[in-house]
Parts: sequence; C-alpha cells; structure tokens
Amino acid sequence: MAETSEAPSKIWTQFLSAHTTADIPQPKSVVEISSEQTPSQGFETLLQNRILSAPVWCVEEKKYVGFLDMRDFVSFVVFFYHSQAEGGASFVNIMREGLKTFNTPVDGISVTYLARRHQFRPVPVDSTLAEVVQRLSKNVARVPVVNSEGKVVQIISQSALVSFLDKQKHLPFNNAIQDLDIGGSPVISVNKDTSAIETFKTLEVNNRSGIAILDEQGKICSATSARDLKGFLANPSIERLSMPIFEFLKQIRRESIDIAAPTITVEMADSLRLCVGKLAATRVHRVFIVDGNTSYKPIRVISVKDVVTWVSRQLAAEASS
Repeated sequence: MAETSEAPSKIWTQFLSAHTTADIPQPKSVVEISSEQTPSQGFETLLQNRILSAPVWCVEEKKYVGFLDMRDFVSFVVFFYHSQAEGGASFVNIMREGLKTFNTPVDGISVTYLARRHQFRPVPVDSTLAEVVQRLSKNVARVPVVNSEGKVVQIISQSALVSFLDKQKHLPFNNAIQDLDIGGSPVISVNKDTSAIETFKTLEVNNRSGIAILDEQGKICSATSARDLKGFLANPSIERLSMPIFEFLKQIRRESIDIAAPTITVEMADSLRLCVGKLAATRVHRVFIVDGNTSYKPIRVISVKDVVTWVSRQLAAEASS
C-alpha cells in the first residue's frame, strides 16, 4: 500500500529524537507491588488503584522482575466458571481457582511468578521517544522509566505515547486509512446476545485484549476488553457471567465510575489523524473501521499498539532512506 507524504523526509526521526520521556506527563507516584505480597494482595492493589498493571519489585533479587497484569484475570474467570468450584464467585475464590490454570502447584505461584510473564524492559530517565517507540513496538504494552538508582519513576504506555503524538499537529498522520498498512482484519467479534463468559473465553482463546460486539444485523454496537473485568470483580457473580454480554456491560458500567467505554468508529476514507485523535480523546485502546456505506459492519480494527508499530516503521524507513 502507498504511504506517501509531503512531510519532510526525516520528520519522525527528528521529532522523536528531539523529545524525551520527560515530555510525557508523569504521575505523582508509581504504584508498585512487592514480591512479599500474595497474588490476591497484588491484584487487590491493582483494583484499589484502578489500574491494569504495576511493576513487581522482587525483594530477594533486589530488582524488578516484570508486571502484574489484570488481563491475566480473563483466563482466571473463564477457568473459575467452568470449574464448578464451591463457595460462590468471590474475588478470593476466582483467584484461588484461576491459579490452577498454571502447571505449577498453587502454593508455589507468587506475584513474582505471575509478573515474569509480562516483560520489564526499562529505559533510563531522559531517553528519547525514539527509544520508547522501539520498545513499545516489540510486544510490550508499557515502558518503565528508571532513575539512576534503578527505581521506576514513570511508566509510558502505548496510549500515553499516542496521546502525546496526537498533540503534535505537524506530524504526518494525514493519509487516508485505506492507503496505509495499519491495523488488523478480520475483526474478532461476538453477537450482543452471546453470554459474558463465552465472550471472555473468546478473548482468551484469541489472545486479544478487546473485541467488537455486533447486533442482529452485524453492525457494531459495543466493544469489551479486560478493563471491564475491574467492574465485574467489584461485585462478582456466576449469574452475571451467564448474562448476554451487552446486558452485562450495561450493568457493570452503570456501577463503575471509572469505566468510560465508548465504541469508537471511523471509515476507511478517514485520515489516520482522525483515528489517532479519537484514540487520544476517548482513551480507548482501539478504533473500529466500519463499512460506512450501508452495513456499518466492522472490517478492520486499529489499536494504540498498531499506531505505535506504524510509527516505528516510519522510523525504520527514514533510517534506510
């Protein structure tokens, strides 16, 4: 596909090399999890702070070993539902049963064990954003920034980087989506009447963090992701998992003050800038490309990861030109 632009030939290299991690808004503090916490305590920390992941500091090794990630709970919930475990769908019971999915005795599964599944690939303070882009395009969802003492002072996610790039109106995001090699298809989806548990199973089987929800005509009407599990875990129940996914989402989003989940769409003729702008403005992780003529069916999906990967390819193209 053609990806021509009237922008200066080295604009991505020049811009990303001239900006550093300090240019990305930083939190007042970074939530960390200690290896001395149990898995239940670690996940409770994520829930209490309304975050999807946090770095794990191993007290014994005196270093970070990875991230504890709420998305692991997708497989936990699926396993729990089918295990017919006694005691009800409490957070603790889901946690206990979910740990049985690993080929390791449950007593031997620690937050350190779970964290090693999610890479810790840091960059030093004041690294260039070009370095951050390269990290984020290599199958990591976030890049920790460490100071001279090796402590995490900032975590740059794919969404944070995309939001920063969106503010730079001179960057060449102006080509139409249909002219770019970006995003994925076919779009993984479920019908709105599919049960919540079957929807989460689809997420797990396809190793996805989000999927589209379609109505009876195949039009996109919503979307779900592992983020919705935060709302479910605040008040878990087997009955909720048996509900149609559309009703399940309406219920938990009504109860959760921190879940903003609009379903964002664009069309193939729209510019990548419009897509990036919607990702930044709504803070969702994916935009669905729909057939806007009549059907409004999703035909492609562009995630924040796709945008970062596309930017990394622009850097590579400039380096080889």
